[in-house]
Amino acid sequence: MEALDRPLARAVTARTAEHFTRLHRSEGTRLLFGRNVAALYGGHRSGVTAVGLTDGTRIPADLVLIGVGVTPRTELAAAAGLPVNGGITVDSTLLTADRHISAIGDCAAFPQVRSGNRLRLESVQNAVGHARLVAERLTGAQRTYDELPWFWSDQFSTTVQIAGLSEERGTEVVLGEDPDAFSVLVFRGQELEAVESVNRSVDHIAARRLLARRAPLTPGTAAAPGFSLREYLRNLPRD
Repeated sequence: MEALDRPLARAVTARTAEHFTRLHRSEGTRLLFGRNVAALYGGHRSGVTAVGLTDGTRIPADLVLIGVGVTPRTELAAAAGLPVNGGITVDSTLLTADRHISAIGDCAAFPQVRSGNRLRLESVQNAVGHARLVAERLTGAQRTYDELPWFWSDQFSTTVQIAGLSEERGTEVVLGEDPDAFSVLVFRGQELEAVESVNRSVDHIAARRLLARRAPLTPGTAAAPGFSLREYLRNLPRD
């Protein structure tokens, strides 16, 4: 059951979500969208026996997996008098209001240099990047955190890789005609913000390099027949 109208609605574009809907259904998964759970039925001895939905439907079940996200553990920081707002508040160097304390990883709410918004990211790449920056600072280096976010997920025969972060859906350009291997380029205005690649690792690698360089790419250029992220990157002048 999914309360929203498609899977991964907060994470990927409708095109990528549609692919995963088809993929899971082809593997025998029954998906119910726009449905909410009202109750679990069963007993201490029998365990769960059914899931009740808000529309009155009751679905037999002997195992229920609940995915509701996480809440950052900020109690210790709050007790220490540190600002907390959706996570432990840090600056662009990952320092808290107490200059002797850093916060990193899933619990840290940090300013994203590219958008100017404060955010908290739950990802391996982000946690490793945070740790690397603090280690560098402790050994004398000084820089702000501005690493490009990237994510991946393997599901059945499909790998989706995401470079960048799009907080608001803008113009989308799809590369590739194969419904099982394509990339979605997401733009805000004339600026490329993120690239979702389904079974197209070459596009993902090029997208990470392109976004890290903040190289100019417009929707019109990307939509041209035969456009290739790798070739576009290769033809850019070197910094």
